[in-house]
Amino acid sequence: MESGFLLVEPNDILRSGLCCALMEHRGIWPIAEAADPAQALDLVERESFAIAILGAGLADGSRYELLNQIAQLSQRTACMVVLRNESWSEIERTTASRAMGILCVDSSAQELRAAVESLQRGARYVCSSIQERLVASLRIGSNSKTGCTESLTRRESTILSRIGRGGSNREIAAELGLSQRTVDTHRTRLMRKLGVHNTAGLVRFAVREGLIEP
Repeated sequence: MESGFLLVEPNDILRSGLCCALMEHRGIWPIAEAADPAQALDLVERESFAIAILGAGLADGSRYELLNQIAQLSQRTACMVVLRNESWSEIERTTASRAMGILCVDSSAQELRAAVESLQRGARYVCSSIQERLVASLRIGSNSKTGCTESLTRRESTILSRIGRGGSNREIAAELGLSQRTVDTHRTRLMRKLGVHNTAGLVRFAVREGLIEP
């Protein structure tokens, strides 16, 4: 049996609301529901999902563990998370994770559907409120080194684009016909040139340069 969408949300009311919002949009059906990570993993082991949506009711720690476990079980499943905690540390952690879609608990149903459409096209989606904070953080933390995207080579710009869209070193290497070690070297050079220290910082630049869909 195959199902297109998996919705993981412990809270019955939140799960029902998300399910209704999804069902109003054409092409989003059928939807399998799980109330906890264990149930979600059992479904992933038995069925094929295009998109898994991890709701705001999941504890932060279990959310990231579930993201990694789903990625290990099914590389074809794109994961979207709905954040309840919008602290800066949580935003950075999420943008650096395997999540292809990032929404806030107060995101509109329209943004939810837009995020699903982006993931169906293989593109990453970050909701508008988080994008604004990411771009603002670049302005606040700007210095003589930060923001020098003009110094990037064509290859580095291409890899930055792939990072912004959620690609791992292995995926980027396969897509561009490079070794993982070469991609990792380019990632390190990007961090040095752009004055950032982690993947979340690279994602912020990708947001500013319009490499992630609004």
